[in-house]
Amino acid sequence: MEKRLLCMILSLTMFFCLVPSAAAASDEATEAAEALYELGLFKGTGTNPDGTPIFDLDKTPTRNQAIIMLVRLLGKEEEAKAGTWEIPFTDVSDDMRPYIGYAYANGLTNGVTATTYCGTNPIKANQYIAFVLRSLGYESGKDFEVATSWKLADELGITKGQYANAATFTRGDVAKISLKAHEIQEIVATAPYWGLPADIKWIAAPTTDDDMQNNVLYSFLMGNYSLINPYDPDMAEWINNDRMNRNDFSKRLTTTYPELTGAYCNYYWRRQAGKLPNGSTVFFVAYDRNDIAPTLSMEQVYAQQRSALEAAQAIKNTLHQKGTVKDGMSQKQIAQAYYDYLRSFGVKVGGGAAEADQGKSVEFDSAYACLVNKKAACVGRAAAFNLLMHLEGISAQGVGGSIKGTNSGHVLSRVVLDGETYYCDWGNGRPLAQNIDSWFIFD
Repeated sequence: MEKRLLCMILSLTMFFCLVPSAAAASDEATEAAEALYELGLFKGTGTNPDGTPIFDLDKTPTRNQAIIMLVRLLGKEEEAKAGTWEIPFTDVSDDMRPYIGYAYANGLTNGVTATTYCGTNPIKANQYIAFVLRSLGYESGKDFEVATSWKLADELGITKGQYANAATFTRGDVAKISLKAHEIQEIVATAPYWGLPADIKWIAAPTTDDDMQNNVLYSFLMGNYSLINPYDPDMAEWINNDRMNRNDFSKRLTTTYPELTGAYCNYYWRRQAGKLPNGSTVFFVAYDRNDIAPTLSMEQVYAQQRSALEAAQAIKNTLHQKGTVKDGMSQKQIAQAYYDYLRSFGVKVGGGAAEADQGKSVEFDSAYACLVNKKAACVGRAAAFNLLMHLEGISAQGVGGSIKGTNSGHVLSRVVLDGETYYCDWGNGRPLAQNIDSWFIFD
């Protein structure tokens, strides 16, 4: 996947008429505006004497500005401009008709009255957040209520409770919320590459096992793993009792989405990983308050995995450009090509029991550790191989156990090649093999 495929290309250009403001916007708002500007997604209509853009982040946004943002977040601006829209509102200008027409036709907005849109009216925080949630595929009246839209936004990590009773709402707030929405759209766009549904969304009030599985997958994708916490009373019912046994749930999840196994770093792997068939392990999304604090935060782990995905794609591109991997090759030949590449990649051994006891295993047990830092434990080496196989459309999973004659655990890859199961332990130089019983003990 090219780097551009990691990101959902958003047509998100803010159109605010900008003039210098007497009040100073927050650093967070300024940074959000600048980040969007650098992405080409947030533009002003003027510049300062030093050439920097004028954002005017302390001004109050209007309903018109909000609906333009909604259409652009959806990536539908060109479609909106190309369409002919019938609307009941008599106070909409020709310039605004495409945006309001598109949104109205698709059930995304209504007027203040049956015949007036009142686009120059200021928009409130809950109203703008509702627009943003709709851009992410959530439905008002079903997934959230407009009056309390901030509740779902808080759960998604777009906001942090600051808009529950917001007395004011500014363009700076629009920038901050829009950047968060952009980031979520980027991440959701990567879902198919991990074998997840392209339209995956968070379910605010899970009522079935399927709902809970969905939320585990969403949390896994977003890196917001604290959403699934066995000590949260609302989640304990699903995690800790007979309805949702943790190990059984892990088995079910990776049976449905096998590409997840080994794709991410095994956070709290030793104590919290659910056991899968043949000893495979899954990244389980839960905190253990009695466990050792890891040396990387959840956010850092997720950011590293994004980098690992880019590094893996770069390796794939290299092998294809050189003809090392090409059309007509069998899956076993493709796997062997990656095996040979990784053997010459210069990855050093890192991590182990001592590092795990210090909370450092997270630094070595990931594809990032292998493909970017080039210093990884067996978990990280297996994760890297699994990720590369995934990008080639080949199913691969991590397998846990131990090497005969040793007291330490070991993880390698189980990969299905041309319909046959093989095992790969490239880090130790063992060849692809269908039977490893002579030296490996499965957990």
